[in-house]
This record gives sequence, C-alpha cells and structure tokens, in this order.
Amino acid sequence: METEIKLLLPASSRAMVEEHPAFAGVESRRTRNVSNYYDTADFALRARGVSLRVRQSDDHYIQTVKSLDGSPGFASRQEWEWPIASEAFDPEVLARDSEALALIGDDLPRIAPIFTTDIERTVRVLLLDGKTTVEAVIDEGEVRSGDKRRPISEVELELKGGAVGPMLRLAAELARLGSLRFGPEAKSERGYALLTDEPAPRRAIELSLPKHVALGQAFPLMLDAAMRDFTLELAPAARGDVEGVHRLRAAIRKMRTLLVLFAPHLDPAATARFNADLRDFGRILGGGRDWDVFLIETLADAGNELGEDAVEALRSPAEARRDEARAAVKAAVEGPVPTDLLLGLSIWTADTGWMTNPTDAGSSFHHLLPGLLERLERKVLKRGRHLKSLDVEALHELRKGMKKLRYACEDVASLFHHGPAKRYVGTIKKVLQDLGQMNDAAVTAERVADLADPTRPEVATAGTSLLAWSDKRRRASARDLRRRWRKFRHADPFWS
Repeated sequence: METEIKLLLPASSRAMVEEHPAFAGVESRRTRNVSNYYDTADFALRARGVSLRVRQSDDHYIQTVKSLDGSPGFASRQEWEWPIASEAFDPEVLARDSEALALIGDDLPRIAPIFTTDIERTVRVLLLDGKTTVEAVIDEGEVRSGDKRRPISEVELELKGGAVGPMLRLAAELARLGSLRFGPEAKSERGYALLTDEPAPRRAIELSLPKHVALGQAFPLMLDAAMRDFTLELAPAARGDVEGVHRLRAAIRKMRTLLVLFAPHLDPAATARFNADLRDFGRILGGGRDWDVFLIETLADAGNELGEDAVEALRSPAEARRDEARAAVKAAVEGPVPTDLLLGLSIWTADTGWMTNPTDAGSSFHHLLPGLLERLERKVLKRGRHLKSLDVEALHELRKGMKKLRYACEDVASLFHHGPAKRYVGTIKKVLQDLGQMNDAAVTAERVADLADPTRPEVATAGTSLLAWSDKRRRASARDLRRRWRKFRHADPFWS
C-alpha cells in the first residue's frame, strides 16, 4: 500500500518548490517516463476503479496495476508492479499474481492501449526530521490520445519510511508558499477526460469499524473516510455537476458531525477552527445547491399547477443567478480552502495531538459511544420541544441537528446489531423528509425574493403563484412532521 500526496504545480512555482530547505542540496535524478494506459473500448477497468499501464523509463519497462479503492484514505491505493521485456503489455506476468489478475478479470482479452502520458520526471529522496523518508517527484509533460493533448504539472510526495506527519507538514508548506492545490485526479483519470465527458464512476466505500476499535483509532479512521468522500467530489463540483456539489456538501456535513460526536475528546481550539472553515466553505456550496434545487426540482414539481408561462418567467432569471452561484462554487473549490482543510485535518490526526487527553487513546470506542450518541440525541430532543411553535430558523436548526444524529448513527452502525440501528435511523429519515420539505419552502421564498424585478411584473405574478403552491406543501409536511416526530421521540435508541 502506497501513501502519497499529489499537488498541482503552477509553472511559476517550480523554482520555489526546489528552493525549499527540504530540497536544498538533495541530489536529483531525471528521467523521461512514457506510459501507455490500457482498458477496454467501453472503459470496463475504469468503471471498477482499476488502472493498468506499461511505463518506459529509459531502457526499463514496468507493468503496473493499481486499485484506486485500496483504502478509504484520500492518499492511499493498492499497487502491483512487474518488470517486463518491452513496451507491450505482458498478460503472462499479470497472471502470476492472482489478486491483481482478479482486478482485470474476464476483460483481459478485450484490453488495448487507449492513451499515453509523456512525462519529464525529477526525483529526489528527502529525509524529514531525521526519521521520515519521502520520495519527492516533480512531473511535467502531457497526456495525449490521437491529436488531443492536455498538460500535466504536479508534485508527488510518497512516504517511503517513518511517520506520515512530516510529509503532510511539508505538503502544507509547499501548498501555502507556492499556491499549490490538492490534485486528487490520477494521471489515468486525466487521460479518460480527453476521451469522454463522462465523469469517473463514483465508487462508494462503506466504513466498517473493527468491533474492538480504540478511541485513538476511531476518529482518524472515520474522518479519513469522510475526507475521501470530500476529495472524490472536488472535480465534479468544480465542473458544475449538480450531484457533485450535493455530495460535497454532504461530505462537509459528515466531517462537521464527527467534530460534534467526538467533541468531549477533541482539542476545542482546533475543533472550532476546522468547524468554522468547513461551515464557511459549505455556505458557498449551499448557494449553488439552492439554485440547482430551485431550477431542477422546485420548478419541475410546480410546473403542472403554475403552467408553462409562469415557470418560464421564473426560469430565465433563475438560471442567471445559478450561473453566478456556480462561478462562486468553482472559485471556492479551485481555491486554497480544500487543500488547507485536507492537509490540516490530516496533520491534526497524524498522532494523538487531536485528543484532549492522549491517555484515553486506548479506551474502547464501543463503550464510549452510548454517551457520545446520547449527547447528540439530547440536543435534538431539546430543539424539538414545542414543535408546533418553532419558527423557520428553529426548524432549520432542528434539521441540522437531526442530520448530525443520522450521520453519526450511520457511521457507527457496524458496531451494533443491524436491525435496531436500521429502525432507529429510519425514524430519523422520516422526520428529515418533512423537515426537508419545509426547508425547501423557506428557501423557495428566499429565491423568489431574489428574483424580484420591478421591470418584470410577470416574474412577480409567477413568484406569487409558486409561493402559494410551496406553502400548501409546507402545511402538509408540517402535519406529517408532528406524527413522525412523536414516533422518533418514542423510538428505542439502538445503543442502549
């Protein structure tokens, strides 16, 4: 299993990277690597998260299989390598390893070269803090297929020995000093991007905690899984993919949920800082998501009642506002915040420095969970008091609390009996369904207000009709909510 960090390198920042004290005086080795990537015509290997290539480096040829699903970690993957005699793919070598061969499976007869990367590589072996060995690679070149080209410029840091913390801190310094950005996409994925507009298949990994996991292991493992989800959605969100933005927001909520769930054991200053950064980033994404929902869901659902003319009167100005929100999302996703968050959180959890009391690291997480989950449940029950009289803001806070409780329960469900956990989470989802409808009504009112234009009375008329339709749905959800809330209040917590 390799552990690496990939950072996109602006051309103007290369000198700064190579002048960093960690690189100073370290001998470098330069090579030219030409890699041919293989897949089937319908990209069956890509669909399974498998990369297959043959790389020529000087007079040497290496055949490599990678599984991008090797770990929930954002910087880890499984890899198999074999020296071969020429640039041609060698199926006999692959057959020597049953695990790697199983990844290719029945598609072996159908594979063929599909694109090439041509890279000038500069390699240095760094010794950090006298104990950690890191291979630092600067790659500059291109990926090509036929007459299509795309440039590549990046820094890769790969852990070769020692603790991961010093490598993470070096990455953070380089990112800050040289405006480097986290680049989660493998070179293979950039090649596929030349050939198709289809995004990479999303391969979800279920988090299953070991039964006897200790507190000191649980938080890093769970946060690592949430960060993996976060990194998977950065590129889709930057492209304006609707579901990519939606899932990126969900990953942020999961990270914030972990900060709340583990709060009694976390350094409060660091927790507050990370929570604020995640919240602010999530708000920018929320602006884009709200307009997506308004256009794709709200107007579509209301279409029959409003009529085509009213829907079109609202659609045009809404699309203009959505484009503005998407530009803000793109700028935020491609800016420094995601890199700062991922590296900052990784550095924080690289040792027990995240804990208020490191001597608790060996405590059973399973034994601590009832108390941690009860904290979240109590907060939700308190917010839900006097449900009938809660205003829009209070209902929104209740919804956020319910989402945190749901995510926390789902993350730890593998440590408990499946049936009770599923039933309890089911009651939460029912409440969230109604709270979501009521929240949509509140957001719809905000979006209609944003579209107000005194020079276009048809927009105001259509907006009034949409608000009437939305309020009718809100009242129906409010009735259902009271019934479902009672069921949730009387549900047996699966951890008790």
